[in-house]
Amino acid sequence: CGNDNTCVDSGGPGCETAFALADEPSLSSDFCTDSTFTRWGWTNGPYTTVNTPSPGAELKMYAGAGQCDITKGTEVGAATVEVDGSTVTVTFTPTMDAFEFTEFHVQVSCDPLKYAPGPTVAPGQYTVIGGPTGTGDTTTITFGENGNPIDGTCESTASYWVIIHAVSCPYTPPPPPV
Repeated sequence: CGNDNTCVDSGGPGCETAFALADEPSLSSDFCTDSTFTRWGWTNGPYTTVNTPSPGAELKMYAGAGQCDITKGTEVGAATVEVDGSTVTVTFTPTMDAFEFTEFHVQVSCDPLKYAPGPTVAPGQYTVIGGPTGTGDTTTITFGENGNPIDGTCESTASYWVIIHAVSCPYTPPPPPV
């Protein structure tokens, strides 16, 4: 959905754009207050080895929360961010037997203003693009050493910002065997 609350169906009937939002309010900032962007959503961070609890900072995935208003949206999954030195691990799961993600996009940066390559929050420009993720299936993506690249120039005591986007669709169970 755009900031104007218009949505584009990109996965089928009932599908919505979803973004992760940190449970800790001080660890998120929305795209809606930045006039540069016309999308809703959040970047989460800074996450460091010091402020990220084990097994990871918790986030909720919200679909259809146009204008960054979670009361307009639906919680469709959960995510965690874990920092171990120069490695960031992002894990997310759609709500079991309720939703599935037909596609996902994840961006990790050590620059709070580097949402994606260039000044954009367009999910198709994020570092990792994939999908689908079935209902209740957990997806884990590693960034940094031996993983996907982290955008920006990272210091040895780096802080990391994370954007997790998905296309969330209602889960339809398969028909029973005949």
